[in-house]
Amino acid sequence: MKADIFAHYNDINVSYNCRRLISHDAFQKRSRWEKLRESSRSCYNRVMRLQEKEAERRQILAEERQNHYKKMWNRNQRKISERTEKINSKLELKTYSDEESSMRDSDLQDTIILVDLQRNPEFLMKKCTHGNSFSSNHLSSFEN
Repeated sequence: MKADIFAHYNDINVSYNCRRLISHDAFQKRSRWEKLRESSRSCYNRVMRLQEKEAERRQILAEERQNHYKKMWNRNQRKISERTEKINSKLELKTYSDEESSMRDSDLQDTIILVDLQRNPEFLMKKCTHGNSFSSNHLSSFEN
C-alpha cells in the first residue's frame, strides 16, 4: 500500500513537474515572443522616426535649394536690368527726343568751342597753318 501511495505520489509529482516544465517552456516561449514583439515594435518605431527625420531633412534641403535658386535668379535679373538700364541711358544720351533740344545742345557746343578759341588763340593758329579754312583775319573777328 505504501508502495502504491509512493507510486501515486511519484506520478503526481512527475506530472506536476512535467506540467511545471511545460508551463515554464511556454512561459519562456511567451516571454521570448513578447521580447521579440517589443524589440520589433521598438525597431519599427525607430525606423519610422528615422524616416520622418529623413523626410524633414529632405524638405529643408529642398527649401534651401529653392531659396538659393531664387536668390541666383533675382541676382541675374538685377544684373540684366542694370545692363539694359546702362544701355538705355547711353542710347538716350546719343539720341535726342526732339530737334529743339539737339539744336540747343549744338548751340551750346558751338559756344564752348568759341570760348575755348578766345582763351587759346594759338590753337586756332595751329589749325590755320595745317591748311584749315580759318585765317588770321578770323582771329580779329573773335577778339571783337
